[in-house]
Amino acid sequence: MTQSGQIAVDSVRIAKIMGGNISQSEVIHGLVIMRGSEGIIQHVFGGAKISVFGCGIEASATEAKGTVLMNNANDLMTYNKTEEDKMDEIIKGIADTETKVFVSGGTVSEMAMHFIEKYGMMCVKVVSKWDMRRLCSATISTALVRLGPATPEEMGFCDEVDVKEIGGRKVVVFAQKENAVDGCRISTVLLRASTESVLNDLERAIDDGVNACSTLCADGRLLPGGGATEMELCQKIKEFGDKSPGLDQYAIRAFAKALDFVPRTLAENSKQNVTDVLAALGAAHAAGKANYGVDINGALK
Repeated sequence: MTQSGQIAVDSVRIAKIMGGNISQSEVIHGLVIMRGSEGIIQHVFGGAKISVFGCGIEASATEAKGTVLMNNANDLMTYNKTEEDKMDEIIKGIADTETKVFVSGGTVSEMAMHFIEKYGMMCVKVVSKWDMRRLCSATISTALVRLGPATPEEMGFCDEVDVKEIGGRKVVVFAQKENAVDGCRISTVLLRASTESVLNDLERAIDDGVNACSTLCADGRLLPGGGATEMELCQKIKEFGDKSPGLDQYAIRAFAKALDFVPRTLAENSKQNVTDVLAALGAAHAAGKANYGVDINGALK
């Protein structure tokens, strides 16, 4: 929720994983990355500082091709030594900032991965720029374009970073406590279902609900549902038509009749007797109960 009291629709993310049933769906206060970690470290609990890099973690290649002349075995053995020492220096500098989770937006070389694990850091690769932005928002961090130690202001924090296997697929969960001081700006709805079509239907339903809540925060005025609004309009327009002289009253009454389509459809879809429902609903509105609508359980509310 923003400072103006409105819901930021983009802050509610949806992750879909095939398998299981709808009851296994959950809301995670944080972000879910749809891939596993890069190294052997799979869990960081009890709070972790996070360094986010928008670039890849690998040695820079020269723009021009070159030829190296090796005269003996020692030259061959020490060929990559300088490169290794430089990479070790960079990763050690990042580890000295108490970083526990290393996030890369590009390729992580085998040499860099070796030193990341040497200093006990968890490595996560995020290839999507949109997911990188969401991760920075969820952990309150800054994505760096340079390879080096981050300042305290640029580093992020997460209460728990965990690799989980859900439905046969590994995901990285960046979970924050709901009562965090700075607050988490991202929440993820993790959807589970047995088919792709059900997952898509659930996603659309959640999008509709989130946007409805966002609209409600912007304008709190509500109309009753269940066909109550349409039935009340139908009654009022019929009364107006009865008072209108000439042939106009037939057009007005026809327009009023068309408005009972909503409660009629609700009654049909819920396997109720349409005639009885519309008669009871019309009697309720005639008695001044303007907020009464169709209940799928077979009553009026």
